[in-house]
Amino acid sequence: MGIIQRQGIKFTIVSYLGVLIGTASMLFVYPLNLEAYGLAQFLLSSAALLAPFAILGVNILPIKFRPYFVEDKKGLYGFFTLLLITTLFISIAFVVLFFGAKSWVLQYLSLLGSKDIDQIQSYFVYLLPFTLFTAWNTILINYSISFERIVVPNILHNVLPKITLPIFVLMTVYVGINYQQFILLLIASQILIFIGLIYYIHQQGQLFIRKIEWSKITPHTREMRNYALFGMVGGIGGILAFRIDTIMIPTLLDFSSNGAYALGVFMANAIAIPTNSLLRIASPVISSAFKREDYSNIQQIYRDSSLNLFWIGVLMYLLVLSSIHDLIQWMPTQNDLSILGSIAGILGAAKLFDMITSTNTEIISYSKFYRFNAFMIVLLGALNVLLNYYFIITLKLGLIGAALATATSLFIFNLAKGIFIWIRFRMHPFSSALLKILPVGIAIYLIATWIDVNNPLLNVVFRSGFIGIVYIWLMYKLDVSSHWNKIIDRALALLPFK
Repeated sequence: MGIIQRQGIKFTIVSYLGVLIGTASMLFVYPLNLEAYGLAQFLLSSAALLAPFAILGVNILPIKFRPYFVEDKKGLYGFFTLLLITTLFISIAFVVLFFGAKSWVLQYLSLLGSKDIDQIQSYFVYLLPFTLFTAWNTILINYSISFERIVVPNILHNVLPKITLPIFVLMTVYVGINYQQFILLLIASQILIFIGLIYYIHQQGQLFIRKIEWSKITPHTREMRNYALFGMVGGIGGILAFRIDTIMIPTLLDFSSNGAYALGVFMANAIAIPTNSLLRIASPVISSAFKREDYSNIQQIYRDSSLNLFWIGVLMYLLVLSSIHDLIQWMPTQNDLSILGSIAGILGAAKLFDMITSTNTEIISYSKFYRFNAFMIVLLGALNVLLNYYFIITLKLGLIGAALATATSLFIFNLAKGIFIWIRFRMHPFSSALLKILPVGIAIYLIATWIDVNNPLLNVVFRSGFIGIVYIWLMYKLDVSSHWNKIIDRALALLPFK
């Protein structure tokens, strides 16, 4: 797992830099205009939902099929050219269908009981360029991942928006730009990411624009078509399963509520950042291992990933839970945001279960059973839509209901995938070392709750410091993870004193 560790550590460091920027924005910027922040999250989630239709699963082809063409080191037999041409034709068709479906989509939202249907309609046209560049960027990012480079794409895709979005929100407050101008700036940031990705791929010597060698490509076209189709279905289901809440909240409640909910989602997502780094770089490794039928390597990645992700995930969960109520007191807003703790706690627990089941999605996606992943994710996407409507409207649980719906879907989805992998491959991610982590984490958290110096800033510093030092020290002494122990040893070796 050398390449996974190296790229994963770099990715995680960069991602947490983004978290620091995002946390500062969450505390001091977004509460100044929750409506603008909620609008941005609605556009991001809506674009993510529409993006699979704009590229029809082409975005998942690079990681799966690049290993079949690497023999041609100077051009992949035109594989990248094929991706670009296919995407162009699909996107043209999508533009036509987009305007044809406008009235149907708006009618559907009104049937759901949208309170902001007129406002949503005024922003609808901006979804087209936002969706297209979001979709194209996913292709370029996955292409970068296919040659095991994830750090710079992560900076462009995740860190850059965390810098630009708060600037744009501040401009709505202090410069006085309207929401149409705000959205145009968001679109411009996606275009900037697109240009940056193209330039990076070129700098890496991987921008292969050359004639397609059909004799090499044709034997795989049928499989690529089927894989892309199920990938598209899975992508749509994934948005329905895990991001439909930030689409339904503005339609069932309002944009300000969506902004408040998105703050809780941000805190929960901070817990899972190591997951994103590891899974992105593990994907091409697992894909290549399936091509070689190296199942022992896949099993090793499965278990190691579970242990290492749960190790860091529990630590991040404890830090979020212990700090969130004090962080809320710093926010410059008159809105009642006390609900953020419950949202982050519910979604964070679901993220922890996602981390302990580690690479289950990747194992299924890059095996011959990838269809199962698509079917399950669509089923759970439909379940999440129903649960969101039931919890938010029928039970009137509001934002807590949205969090419960998404958490339930995520738990069921990961449980089903884990059972499927055990049945098909006789693999599971669990090890005895996992049993040491949770009891230690619970004990440390209970002790940390006693720390209270009646100052939000000092509470965060002292509780976080106590949890971080004691947790890492105990995990190190218990030798729970050799991976993390090696990282700690390297960090200690840099200290001027021993």
